[in-house]
Amino acid sequence: MTDRELMQMALDAMESFEGGTNGLYKGEFAEERKALRDRLAWPEPVLENPKFWVSTGMGHKRPLHVAPPKKEWVGLTDIEIIDISKATSVYGPDNHYEVLEFVASIEAKLKEKNS
Repeated sequence: MTDRELMQMALDAMESFEGGTNGLYKGEFAEERKALRDRLAWPEPVLENPKFWVSTGMGHKRPLHVAPPKKEWVGLTDIEIIDISKATSVYGPDNHYEVLEFVASIEAKLKEKNS
């Protein structure tokens, strides 16, 4: 049994328990269920040549690897940029568009480096 199958089994059991109690334990295991759902949402790792293996018993082995979830790039909004520039004394009535342009070029470079 894989870790993913084991986590799904635990999640199913918790949800079944809550559903079978006529609301008596509503919200029970909420934090644990959320953690399991979050972890189950991670993509399955793809390993071509795994370097580490873990024994799962009875002579079976599986690759030892956990891939963190990939997050999409989220840039700053114009309002956030203006708020930051005001807080850092960069903002002024004459350089509003220059600040936005400057930050956009920094974000573009960061996106390029992180892709």
